Parts: sequence; C-alpha cells; structure tokens
Amino acid sequence: MTTDFARDLVGYGGTPPHPHWPGEARIAVNFVMNYEEGSEYNALDDGVSEGTLTESGSSNYGVKGRDLAAEGMFEYGSRVGFWRVHRLFKERGLPLTVFGCALALERNPKVAAAIRESDWDVCSHGWRWIKHYELSEAEEREHIRKAIESMKEDGGRAAARLVLPLRPEREHPAADRGGGRLPLRFRRLQRRAALLGAGGEQAAPGRAVQPHRQRLQVRQRRLLHRRRLLHVREGRLRRALPRGARPSPR
Repeated sequence: MTTDFARDLVGYGGTPPHPHWPGEARIAVNFVMNYEEGSEYNALDDGVSEGTLTESGSSNYGVKGRDLAAEGMFEYGSRVGFWRVHRLFKERGLPLTVFGCALALERNPKVAAAIRESDWDVCSHGWRWIKHYELSEAEEREHIRKAIESMKEDGGRAAARLVLPLRPEREHPAADRGGGRLPLRFRRLQRRAALLGAGGEQAAPGRAVQPHRQRLQVRQRRLLHRRRLLHVREGRLRRALPRGARPSPR
C-alpha cells in the first residue's frame, strides 16, 4: 500500500537487511570523536559566541560579545579532552573515527599531527561547525572545497567521507560524486562492511582488506584474553570469601 505522503514512515518494517558484520558479530561498535574546537561560532570570527551547545542551551541568551564560559568549554576539549581520549585509545589499540572540522585542525597543529600519526579514520566535518543549512549552495560548495584542501595539508590526505547537516530542500553537493541523496553515515557503514566482510568482497579503491581483518582478529583475541582473566579473578575472589558470603554463580 502506498500513499502520496512525502515521507517514509514504514522503512524496512519487520524485515531489516542483515549487515553481516565481521565474524557474523551481532553488534558493531563505532567510536567517533567530534573535533570542532575553534571552528564553532565565536565572537572573534562572528561577533557572537556559540550558545546552543553550552549550558545556556539557547542562541539568544543575552550575552554580548565574548562568552568566556562558552569559549572555555570548547577549549577544554582541545586543551585536555582530546589528549585524554587519544591516550586511552592508543593504550588499548582501539580504532577511532575523527569527525574533524578543518578550521579547528588548522588552529591546533599538535592535534592535527597526533591524528595524522595515528591509524584513525578521518571524516571531514566541514570547514566550520556552523549551521550549513543557512548557507547558500555556492557558500556550501566553497566550504567543502576549503575543508578538503585544508585536510590534505593538515592530515596528509583528504578525508574519505564528509558529514554535514543537510538542507532539507536540496540535494547535497557532495552527492554529485556518488549519485542520489545521502545519508552519508549509512553509506559509510556499507563501505566498512565491504572492507571487513568475511565473504571476500573487493575492497574500496586504495584500501586493502587484509590489514583491517588482521587488526580485527588481534582485538578479538585481546577481548577473549581479558574475559578469561576476569573469569579467573572472579573465581579466586569467590573462593576467598567465607562460604556463607559467596555470591551465587551467574
């Protein structure tokens, strides 16, 4: 049954497609870090500070000029937060995708260098973290061009993907390359499934399948080893407790 309502409220219904994650895993976890600090609305660039994504939660909350609280919140991310996440993920050998705004990376060369030296996936989050749906098509195309050129310089390579807020009434300029309306994130998941698929699918151009599979196998072995250690420690703790105080086995 079809209607003339210009929205899809049905989707896949009760028969969603099977993603076939590597090893037929039942869940896929993707870690993503947004890096926008220095590219958000701020008084030095725009005459006003970012307000919506701060404690005020409003774009019109009465502060004139620089809002040092808003600036300090974003600067915590670039000065401290990024490095904490960087250390935790590097220590554990975990993969990460960086949704990076090009201007933010330009303004913090040390962060750009750390991302470049890591094995993390890079996804362009545009030139700045602003309301792209308020830009004209020409302005948005210019922002995309500047973002690509900037990330080539900062990261040594262009980002493989682009994630931007879309104008509801027009096709996204980046869709010219692949045809059709995004969602880009679903395309990204499709591409990752092809890269890591267990059925021998061809890799996307310039990306080899085997290294990804090897890293996945290493992470799976590490997780299995940690589970075994936890099981052994739990058994030792249970034996060390008095009989009446021992928890029942799960």
